[in-house]
Amino acid sequence: MAYEILIPIEKENQYLALETRYQLGGTNWGTGNNEKRGIYLNFTKQTKIQIEGYVSTQTTLYAKGNYKIFIKELSRRSEKKIKEFHDYVEQSKDILFEAWKNDDTEKIFRIIRYYEWN
Repeated sequence: MAYEILIPIEKENQYLALETRYQLGGTNWGTGNNEKRGIYLNFTKQTKIQIEGYVSTQTTLYAKGNYKIFIKELSRRSEKKIKEFHDYVEQSKDILFEAWKNDDTEKIFRIIRYYEWN
């Protein structure tokens, strides 16, 4: 299960999605890079389109402002750890959004590093 927070961007029907998820790791099909197994935080610009009662989401891969950040290596999925980190992201979403808008990746990393794991 992935946890997602949608934050409206200035343009209508556009959002920044902050998604906390567990990933099995292995080779990334898009970049060819080897990725670790564990928790990741994705920053993704999305557009929601509603036609005749159906809602679809458009995401542009590799768009400016889209980030995938490795958070913590886990040998197996822990819903408790994923949810705890997501709760921290929920509390920090306003600061993360401002840093994202200002393209301040250093501040984003500082906020993420501030989280203490139990």
